[in-house]
Amino acid sequence: MQSGLLKSYYEELAQYRCAIQAASYVDLLSHQTPALSILEVGGGTRSATRNLIRALRPHKEDSTWYIRCNRYDFTDISPAFLDDAKEEFAAFHSQMTFGTLDVERDFVEQGYQEGVYDLVVADNVLHVTSDLAKTLRNVRRALKPGGKLLIHELLNPSGWTAGFVFGVFPGWWRGLDDSRVLSPNITSGAWDSLLRQNGFSGVDLVLKDFDQDVAHHLGWIISTATDEAPSVGAGFEPKRQATIIISQGSAEQQTLAESLITPLKHMLRMEPRKITIESVDAWSQERPKDELVIFLVDYVGSFLETLKQRTWTQLQTLVQASRHLLWVTSGGGRTATPGHGMLDGLARTLRAEYYELHLVTLALDIANANTNKASYLMKVASEMVEWTPGHSYEEEYLEVDGLLHIRRLIEARYLKANMDARLTPYEFVPTPCLSNPETVPSFLNMEQIQTLEVIAQELFSAQAPRPQSGRVTK
Repeated sequence: MQSGLLKSYYEELAQYRCAIQAASYVDLLSHQTPALSILEVGGGTRSATRNLIRALRPHKEDSTWYIRCNRYDFTDISPAFLDDAKEEFAAFHSQMTFGTLDVERDFVEQGYQEGVYDLVVADNVLHVTSDLAKTLRNVRRALKPGGKLLIHELLNPSGWTAGFVFGVFPGWWRGLDDSRVLSPNITSGAWDSLLRQNGFSGVDLVLKDFDQDVAHHLGWIISTATDEAPSVGAGFEPKRQATIIISQGSAEQQTLAESLITPLKHMLRMEPRKITIESVDAWSQERPKDELVIFLVDYVGSFLETLKQRTWTQLQTLVQASRHLLWVTSGGGRTATPGHGMLDGLARTLRAEYYELHLVTLALDIANANTNKASYLMKVASEMVEWTPGHSYEEEYLEVDGLLHIRRLIEARYLKANMDARLTPYEFVPTPCLSNPETVPSFLNMEQIQTLEVIAQELFSAQAPRPQSGRVTK
């Protein structure tokens, strides 16, 4: 520690490809969820923190006073690291907190709230705990459902390099009867099993230091906090109803609706049914308020562009009777038609004026036949089912190039700067007062900036000649 070798080691790890990729992932996560709540455990030398803070800064500008998250709680088991962290990240004091946290003890008992964090980061810290399963349960308790765990660990237990260096420290051998014998580290496969057993989805993604197995030693693992899904068996009871609305005679809508019946029933525990838009009046009479309505009439067609008096009345009935509405269109891809774009304006108006309506739009790309449209629809539907009133939600999804995209509004500072430059009558350009480097100002009267007296003299001569005074008039 005193020689600085350990600090240099961790700083070098922060320059690995996988560390840069992990920071890029946090950048994307912050873009998706602008109000992220982040908890870093075992922050210590701050090598990972620097990468994350750099990724959280606004794009295309070197912000020195804010980062793209709601809060960033930096913690370590030792208070010795906190003062240096406070000093280094003092510019972000309004968003960052610094405190002690032992990941092996209950987080709530240590003053941290349960289920409030969107992201927990652990950089080379979990393996030093005595019970990995208990540690993961503690971490899971701090995360929201769907929150992300980002851990950096050595993933090659048979590798001798780290053990040769760190094996002399007593803390390296803290594992208690959890199959860790020759090393406190475990493989990515073992992490996957352990995560699944303790409230996580397993290993969603591994960012490796090197692709070749012979060179691979460490990496970043991404996992998702999950709720225990009830098994669907003989005692299965649907939680809520789901109604799929299609046009009579549309084969494409019928096929898509049929592909949703089974996953809605078994994955989301819903009781699905199909109706046509022509029968929406009868459907609207008696129905539960928590029913999920999936509107497919705008899929492979343009419902709003061809509205007539009858279909306009049906639309009014649909909106008035719905509380949770998923509107699916075929307006995805890179060449969307203006007819499908009409829904954007309508949906935004409805959300603003009809606050009880939980309305989500999904634009699928029918030109891309290689994607599973039902899987996209189920992903959006599952997020709608998990939503609780009073919380924000993703309002618009768009399929582009086989991937679901979300919309974000980002300030174009370069446009603002360009407009300011055009509107400003004068341009301020830093310019030396005099071209002669041996000439220095004698004094400058800030109250009366009409004249500037300058005295020319040799700056480095032991015996400078008598100064020659001159005046520069504004």
